Amino acid sequence: MIEVYVKKRLQAFLLNVNFSEKGIIAITGKNGSGKSTLLNVIAGILKPDEGYVKLNNIDITNLPINKRSIVLVTPESYIPTLDLKKHLTWGAKLKGRKVDDKEIMELAKLLGVPDENKKVGNLSLGNKEKVSLVTAILTKPNLILVDEGFSNISE
Repeated sequence: MIEVYVKKRLQAFLLNVNFSEKGIIAITGKNGSGKSTLLNVIAGILKPDEGYVKLNNIDITNLPINKRSIVLVTPESYIPTLDLKKHLTWGAKLKGRKVDDKEIMELAKLLGVPDENKKVGNLSLGNKEKVSLVTAILTKPNLILVDEGFSNISE
């Protein structure tokens, strides 16, 4: 369950959001309507001028990014110098999770990520985004935010 009541001013733009939802949530809107700004506030990258962000009834508004158990995935979320397997285990290791090869390969196969030893930076844009999503899932956060994370994925 996520509960958001925030106001954030960025120059002439005012983000004013109030919602409470659970499950999979899609936020749509025109370019410049504040979708990315909202995700950055929820993730803790931007602080709201007013209001709060609650996750599972816990106020996380003032928690640092690393204490929120939230992952924000963007088209640029990948680490280009890591090979595929190292990238997929990187996030889980940061969280102190041990991930076995079977779990990695099952999830990678499910999402159609190539099982190559290529550097992630050498993959197609769509596969880079898939790698970022699988890496996020393997960290087992409380919330995954996806900002245009499917823009280059065609299948």
